[in-house]
Amino acid sequence: PGILAFCAAIFGTAGNLYCETVQFIQENSQDGDEPLVVYAGLWTFRTNDTPATTTSDPLSSEPVCHTYNSLVSTGFDYDIDATTRFAMAFAIITPIIGGIALFLACAGPCCNVATSRWRAMGGVFLLSGLFQGFTLAVMQSSICKDNPVLQYYEDHYLDLWNTFPASHECKAYTGYHLSIVAVALWILAGVAALVLPSPHVDGRQPQQSQTVTYQRDENGNVRETNVVIVKGTNPTPPEQAKPNFL
Repeated sequence: PGILAFCAAIFGTAGNLYCETVQFIQENSQDGDEPLVVYAGLWTFRTNDTPATTTSDPLSSEPVCHTYNSLVSTGFDYDIDATTRFAMAFAIITPIIGGIALFLACAGPCCNVATSRWRAMGGVFLLSGLFQGFTLAVMQSSICKDNPVLQYYEDHYLDLWNTFPASHECKAYTGYHLSIVAVALWILAGVAALVLPSPHVDGRQPQQSQTVTYQRDENGNVRETNVVIVKGTNPTPPEQAKPNFL
């Protein structure tokens, strides 16, 4: 369960935080140039490296992730809807509660975890899968249906805005697919924790029994001739051991 949950946390967090959750592809590029592509996430965006816009447009100057707040610095303001805030909230909640359960899963092999806690951890993994699924609402949010970048183009570069599809809706991209994989991994981790027994570490040393054979030689000296150690039972206390003279 721990490995599955770790992968789920990585994929889910990367898919939600990176700026390539969805994409908008320019439909009518000029002179056969590479179409402008706007990649967008819940908090950040970037454009591909193409001279499709004028040099005064800061969005295509560098193909790196920018926060939507960078648009505000140009005097532009944008709106996001309740669905976007909903997805943002669960993008933060999921790695927090999943990370707590993941810590318990990693600590399990090192210390004895009660079965009830192990099962509870599985329930938290399943809950994390549900919460991760809520982040997929980004496809129904303003990030997809009325993205701030396209709002910016509409206000400042209307001709460029008109080159995008008329619906101005997004298409799923890498981050969205990673989130889907994360949902599946969280669920698998939860099922594994509910089905598999909790790890149990036995720190006690194995018990041993010891059989010693003594033999007296012709000079009357007693010496040890055979020692047999059998694991699994308590060793015989030294004061109770009696020599066996042959």
